[in-house]
Amino acid sequence: MDIQNGRIVKTTDFNPLFENQVTLTFSSGRVVSQERLQRKYVPGALLDPILFRPISEIYELTEPVIALLLAAGVHRLGDLVQMSPTALMRIRGFDVLAMERIEEGLLIFGLKVGMALPGWSAGV
Repeated sequence: MDIQNGRIVKTTDFNPLFENQVTLTFSSGRVVSQERLQRKYVPGALLDPILFRPISEIYELTEPVIALLLAAGVHRLGDLVQMSPTALMRIRGFDVLAMERIEEGLLIFGLKVGMALPGWSAGV
């Protein structure tokens, strides 16, 4: 494949706190410019990197409980700790044992259910 003119954009998000984007611009088959953009997912707010870990890192949770949380839109520890115990118990199929396992698992990370996280947005 021979590229004469155009742009190539590659976006990565290996680090959950940043998104990297590299843009190469071609002209006559040569790279004429290269741009690198690095964006923070949550600008202006300093949040603990632990909050960006997936809920599957709570080893006390079983696969069915993880599936229930994912279906409810809870993907990261930051999403989970903002939920109140009442909101968690309203998830269909959720029980007291699951709630106890979540609380035990979050304690390992120094977190608890019902925390307020200013600057956190859903779907980070």
